[in-house]
Amino acid sequence: MNNIIEHVTFAAKSGCTDQEMRAAYDLSNEVAQAIPGFIQRTLAKSADSNLWFDIVQWDSMEAAQNAVKAFESDPRTNAYVDLIDFEHFELKHLTIIAP
Repeated sequence: MNNIIEHVTFAAKSGCTDQEMRAAYDLSNEVAQAIPGFIQRTLAKSADSNLWFDIVQWDSMEAAQNAVKAFESDPRTNAYVDLIDFEHFELKHLTIIAP
């Protein structure tokens, strides 16, 4: 079975600082790491825009789908979700073909 990359691209809400985003991400990462099938997660920001990239590797599509449910139900993700401008949000699941 191939691993899955969950690739989320989003803009932060106006006024959000990098430090606020990092703190909210760290709290939400506690949730991600506890989900069965979690492998790794990275947060990155574009050098020339307000676009952020949340990249998570899961061991299966089922784990990735369960993660979405967990994020919706766990209050530790609220601060992170509240910083996202959902007018500029895209989530994709990608199958890893080669390392």
